[in-house]
Amino acid sequence: MDTEALKPFCLAACLCISLFLPFYAKAVLRKRKELRRPVIALVWAGQGCLGLGGLLIVMSPHNPFIGLAVAMTSGIVFGFLIRRQIAIVSKASSLSN
Repeated sequence: MDTEALKPFCLAACLCISLFLPFYAKAVLRKRKELRRPVIALVWAGQGCLGLGGLLIVMSPHNPFIGLAVAMTSGIVFGFLIRRQIAIVSKASSLSN
């Protein structure tokens, strides 16, 4: 199978996945301004991992779906981390009131 033909598809999919974290963070930050700093840090870390997935797609001589799997996994993991950060800050703010 020609893996070079799959690389553009995998890079396009990685680009679509990379849009998820900033849009998700914007939806969260619209409601909760106190979450700005920790959520933005998680978005940047997630985008860095997505970039590594993109590099795996481009640089790997093997199947480019490995890099796509790394990108998908990091998008899911950092999405859950943002949710967890929201829960932690919500619990801390409810305890302080």
